[in-house]
Amino acid sequence: MNKAFTDARARSAAEISAPHIDPLAMAQHMRELRDNLSVRTSRINASINESVLEVRSEVMISSDVPTLAFADMFDQLIAVLEDVGRTSKGVTEIRGDGGNDEKVRVVCEPEAQIVSMDINPRVMRNTEELGREVTSAVNMALEDLDRRLNEYRESAGLEPSKIQSRIDELQELNVTRLQSYAQGIAGLMGSIRPYG
Repeated sequence: MNKAFTDARARSAAEISAPHIDPLAMAQHMRELRDNLSVRTSRINASINESVLEVRSEVMISSDVPTLAFADMFDQLIAVLEDVGRTSKGVTEIRGDGGNDEKVRVVCEPEAQIVSMDINPRVMRNTEELGREVTSAVNMALEDLDRRLNEYRESAGLEPSKIQSRIDELQELNVTRLQSYAQGIAGLMGSIRPYG
């Protein structure tokens, strides 16, 4: 049964072509990207400020050099990824339980793996009944597991819809920040006037 679950997951992943992403590793990568961009942005801003100071004696500049804090843009996304990563680690403690003690009892864990199956010897006398009871117990355990995982994600505020909503908000906020920076640069360039 576990082999069947593993094969089904592999086929499903292949169909949607979605690679597995470790949220904590992605957060670390984003942190490195943030730090790299922050250093580069600081250098660019210093260069622009230096250029503005050099030409101020020759032309009038009525606008200030805008700044863009890349750290702010990345920190919130890093926080989302870390929340998802920490919550994913806690999911391994959740198990689903199904069936009944008089016939068949099954326990499943995330990734739909059966970790235990207890079969009452009396059920083994009838192959058809055994098949029905095992199938029913496995399905009940998987449903219980799914319910518990959803409750866990909901209590952590990490249902897929909420995560997507947080990411959408961050995207919108960061696009606005980038547009504001571009407008600031355009405003700086437009404010340059000759004296007199």
